[in-house]
Amino acid sequence: MFLALRKAPGVFPKNHGVPAFVQWRSFCGLPEIKDFDDLNKTISNKIVVENLRVIYKHVGAIDMYVGSLLEDPLPHSLVGPTLSCIIGEQFRRTRDGDRLYFENSKVFTPAQVRQIRKMTIARVLCDAGEHFAFVPKRAFDVFRPTKDDLTRCDEIPDIDYNLWKEELDM
Repeated sequence: MFLALRKAPGVFPKNHGVPAFVQWRSFCGLPEIKDFDDLNKTISNKIVVENLRVIYKHVGAIDMYVGSLLEDPLPHSLVGPTLSCIIGEQFRRTRDGDRLYFENSKVFTPAQVRQIRKMTIARVLCDAGEHFAFVPKRAFDVFRPTKDDLTRCDEIPDIDYNLWKEELDM
């Protein structure tokens, strides 16, 4: 892939309508990159920046895919600020555009929504696993098997299912 990008840098955005890396940074409200020296502020590997200088005539030609993958990752993240912004924006738009998302619908009462917000993945694991006594406290984090990273299922608060109880008319 690198060879293909080297032979035709800047072609991807032009052919497919994807804005360049610097345009995405602008969309995200990130500091402007005017030249390759500015690029050093977001890509700490100087050799990579020099290679980009050789491949691309100017920073405005750097493809979004290339530039965003080369950015230094944010703390506690796998991606840099541009991809973090794009991924976050996509999740926000997906959530807000989903009429069935629990906070968007008028199906639940405010008290029920508060209960749903309390639910954790650790609680879901406890409820779904037949014989789990312990689960990771933060189920989406990389698991390190120490007692400090585990919590007892009976210590994780459950939601109040009584808020869904309805009276039947007979």
